[in-house]
Amino acid sequence: MRKHFLILSMALFLTPLSAFAQGLELNLGMEMLAKKQSDIEGMHQLSLIYRTESGYYFGQSLYSSAIGSGGGFFAGGVEAGLSGKLGPDIVWDLGQFVGGGGGASQVAGDGLMLRTHAALLVPVGKINLGLGASWIKISGSDISTPAYGLYLFQPLDLRITAGRPDAALPAESGTEIKSFKPIYSIYLPQNRTKRSGGTLDRIHLIGGEFAFASSARSETFIQANGAVAGDAEGYADWFIGKRYFYRQGRLHPYAEIGIGTAGGGDVDTDGGLMSMAGLGARYNFATGIALEAALGARSSLEGGFLALTPHIKASLPLSQLPSGRNKRSVHWQLSTGLALQKPNPGYWKGHKHSSPSPIMFETAIDFFIREHLYLTGQGYTAILGDVGGYQVGLLGIGYQIDFTKNFSLSIEPLIGAGGGAGVDTQGGLLLAYRVDTDFWLNNSAAISFGFGQITTVKGGGMSPDTYHVGVKLPFSSWH
Repeated sequence: MRKHFLILSMALFLTPLSAFAQGLELNLGMEMLAKKQSDIEGMHQLSLIYRTESGYYFGQSLYSSAIGSGGGFFAGGVEAGLSGKLGPDIVWDLGQFVGGGGGASQVAGDGLMLRTHAALLVPVGKINLGLGASWIKISGSDISTPAYGLYLFQPLDLRITAGRPDAALPAESGTEIKSFKPIYSIYLPQNRTKRSGGTLDRIHLIGGEFAFASSARSETFIQANGAVAGDAEGYADWFIGKRYFYRQGRLHPYAEIGIGTAGGGDVDTDGGLMSMAGLGARYNFATGIALEAALGARSSLEGGFLALTPHIKASLPLSQLPSGRNKRSVHWQLSTGLALQKPNPGYWKGHKHSSPSPIMFETAIDFFIREHLYLTGQGYTAILGDVGGYQVGLLGIGYQIDFTKNFSLSIEPLIGAGGGAGVDTQGGLLLAYRVDTDFWLNNSAAISFGFGQITTVKGGGMSPDTYHVGVKLPFSSWH
């Protein structure tokens, strides 16, 4: 059965090569599980999908615990399906998710998650709102249950076009991707409670954020963070929110609000659904690059977790960093695939483990700051290998060498955070490298094979060799 799951996953990865630019959507959902089989009673869905004109769609989804006491469960993977019209005002939607995850001690095995869903939605302005049902099964846990949910499908209408830089045509309308922001944060817990009942100390995190232009005085953002030091190895969170500016010269004070999910490690975030708010300021340098500093608070909606959160960011405006052949465009690559980690003798915490090499679902976004030089953000979540809940997030820089029109090589040094499922990450801060060979099928897609290694900064613990296979989908954003 596991081999069939892997074959299905790779088939899904290869389906959207011609559909990339047809229609980008952000889909949100909230589902209640019909059976109480674990601490997870409800899940939140965040999906980024590409929908073709014929109704077929493909993309990536993140599911996370939102209701109950399983905060810290995350599952990432691929989502595919078909939608159509049932009369003039009703949209039907059928889909399948294949991925994996774990966390908050909710998965004791692989963490492979399957979700099949059906929904009916009605158009409300530019969005679709609806109701639906799904069946969710997670390997290594007791979860095998129907679920019932509310859904919101939002077309993003971004100013992007598919293809490599020499093939991309200008996009003259749509929402602009404004900036990318690396983040360093410190969380100062105020109620200091661990799941195990101990005292929770400060947490150091690194992360990243994409901001989208809403107006001259506001922006929408999507942000993710992971623990790299302190008292929360394996903790991660993500938020979607809004930021409002008061413009005065180069200094722009702002207020921000958002909602998301969080948990992992020994951090008790109740069900996992979180809110955030803060005040900060941005200073714009003459080069266009900006620095931001803010003080905020993040809290679980049920009140079990509250932390003050000072953080700093570097804001890299995409309009100042053209990397495409056209001076108005920035080149990107979206990657998805599978990664195998070959355990070394110190891979596991304090015990021998007889399971096979962990296999992880991976996704990455590469942001080119020059024609061949790029920044990369990568996420990994276990789907096979008895390590459900083991997750890794990495940031780094890469260089792509184009040997021919159909063959390229990329090299990436990386730093990031990871933990969970008994993998010894020595507090969570990780270093890695990766080398990929890419075989371009056409201007819109490449098959990629790679190898590398990931290790702890402190030394000791896990240091596995890694092997990768997947697809890369290039596109350009216009500014």
